[in-house]
Amino acid sequence: YTPARPTGEKLSPWLSLLVLEAPDKGEPGEFEIVERRDPLPALRVTQPSALPPLTQSWACGHVSINEGHASPTEFETFLLSLREPGSVNADRIIARLVSPRELEVDTAYRAFLVPAFETGRLAGLGPDPSAADAQAPAWNGSAAVELPYYFEWYFRTGENEDFELL
Repeated sequence: YTPARPTGEKLSPWLSLLVLEAPDKGEPGEFEIVERRDPLPALRVTQPSALPPLTQSWACGHVSINEGHASPTEFETFLLSLREPGSVNADRIIARLVSPRELEVDTAYRAFLVPAFETGRLAGLGPDPSAADAQAPAWNGSAAVELPYYFEWYFRTGENEDFELL
């Protein structure tokens, strides 16, 4: 699901996975949690260079289907069934978001699931998004930005235990 128009075969997801250095051992980190919860909790990214470029977000979203189909017609029937609310076929699709960030050894991080488009950012913070361009990105990477988030978690890398090695 996305408000984006495809560029060739590249389609940008409506969500982005941010992985930011967490405040740790007296260091400030790359973000601050904003004290608000309505309509969504929010963070302020204080280090814009830590934000992934949204022009490349199409490479960070992946969808796969857990089974094959005997013919293009059977596959098309499967896809059309997904339009039905409560479709039993919905559980046969897996969507993944990945972060392009290269992680440092022995570093604390927090990951946030955030809207990738300005309309989603505004809706999650409370202002009316109807005047915003539906194609506009939620950030440009040149300034601090406040972002709502849907989910977040904390993790720490170890020595020789990053995602790339795993």
